[in-house]
Amino acid sequence: FLPEGQRSSPPPNILIIVFDALSARHIPIYGYPRQTTPNLARLAAHANVYHAHHSAGNFTTPGTTSILTGVYPWKHRALHLHGPMLEKYASRTFFNLAASDYFRSGYSHNLLVTSLLYQAKADLDAFNFSRALAYADLEYSDKVFPNDYNASIWSEAMILRDLGNKPSSLFLSQLFRLLRGWQDHKTEQQYGEQFPAGAPVNNDLYFLLEEGIDWTIEQLHHWPQPFLAYLHFMPPHYP
Repeated sequence: FLPEGQRSSPPPNILIIVFDALSARHIPIYGYPRQTTPNLARLAAHANVYHAHHSAGNFTTPGTTSILTGVYPWKHRALHLHGPMLEKYASRTFFNLAASDYFRSGYSHNLLVTSLLYQAKADLDAFNFSRALAYADLEYSDKVFPNDYNASIWSEAMILRDLGNKPSSLFLSQLFRLLRGWQDHKTEQQYGEQFPAGAPVNNDLYFLLEEGIDWTIEQLHHWPQPFLAYLHFMPPHYP
């Protein structure tokens, strides 16, 4: 992260990848008996593997915000499900640590994390909404209000979706339920054998992890160097 004039060697490219809700208890390098992640095992054989790390939060919003900012939740204040971080920390993410010649990119399947990256997008050279890697999506409001993403996306969720409470629009939510059922049926026909428990989905955006990995490999050939990239993939979170 040193400025150009202070470097004695080429700066490193930094790629941070998060697999949402991947449990250490199900990974062989942390003692799980089944060989569930052979590629991670290959990587671990040539890497530093940490065994005493802890999350700063017990769900997406506080935990990810602490990764981005390096402070505990009681400081950044992103404490509830759709909560933003304090504005002073939105401009103090690890993207700010990179020297000015670093290319900085952020992407997430998870809409909660997309909201956080949206807060910090002034410090990003490349920012994409979650739908950029979705093979199907039922999101609408941020297409209409792209400059007010955080308010529009969660307003739409409250109006149309069942988020543990009744949607605020009885009529529109019923239409949306029919549309969601059609999309689920279409997805089951196309990917049912591959995903017997259901294809990965988050707030009605449907993802394939393989496509996300292929996209990442492609970006590595196009991003200017040096780069700092944060990529947050939804699988294996749900289902």
